[in-house]
Amino acid sequence: MINIKNINITLGSTEILSDVSLTVEAGSFVGLIGPNGAGKTTLLRTLNGYLEPDGGRIRVDDADVSTLSSEEIGRRVATVPQKTTFAFDFSVEEIVAMGRMPHQNRLSPTTKEDKMAVQRALDKTRTAQFAERNVRELSGGERQRVLLAQALAQSTPVLLLDEPTANLDVNHQVQTLSLVRELADSGKTVIAAIHDLELAARFCDDIALLADGTIAAHGSPKEVYTTKQLEETFGVQTAIGTNPETGTPTVTALAE
Repeated sequence: MINIKNINITLGSTEILSDVSLTVEAGSFVGLIGPNGAGKTTLLRTLNGYLEPDGGRIRVDDADVSTLSSEEIGRRVATVPQKTTFAFDFSVEEIVAMGRMPHQNRLSPTTKEDKMAVQRALDKTRTAQFAERNVRELSGGERQRVLLAQALAQSTPVLLLDEPTANLDVNHQVQTLSLVRELADSGKTVIAAIHDLELAARFCDDIALLADGTIAAHGSPKEVYTTKQLEETFGVQTAIGTNPETGTPTVTALAE
């Protein structure tokens, strides 16, 4: 369970998050949506301890994130960033194995548990087939799966993803979010910033709508996706429908 209470973040002279509160139940998949600059990435970076809030509190299960070391946070929260540059010629398996670092001492040998966690992550993300390849030689979709595998190897109860479908084709978008949906169904707590409103509605249990640094709405996709709410947030008129295959909301932006 994640409990975010009255979080405030100011960078320079700009207030990014203002009095943000949100509760995410264990085993649920929450999609963060909102216009560019709404604070989605900042909120994720605050949840994983990268940014320290100016006010408020974040608890992961029974632990206050502000009191934890980076290693302790890494054993509770794994993050898949939107973009990562690989500067060295690591193999896919080596990149995935880096997810075990929060569980290891600097000089400790690799354990059987480490090896099993890495193999499970490779299998789950279907990256085992190119485990020995240089990660810099992979396509964008393959790299995204490797980053997800690395996060799974951390064996954390919480998974954060920042635009996991960005720059992926439709097939890889659906494959990626289907896998994340499976992880939530198996008990992992997931928060993902998602640009595509229809994909968020299809795969997420709940939606948190960020606008101007605050939570403008929180609830099921059908509760959040109203023409009034989306127009106020995104500044465009929309038509809300229902996907006949999935039963989830569809969103069509209308010309002015």
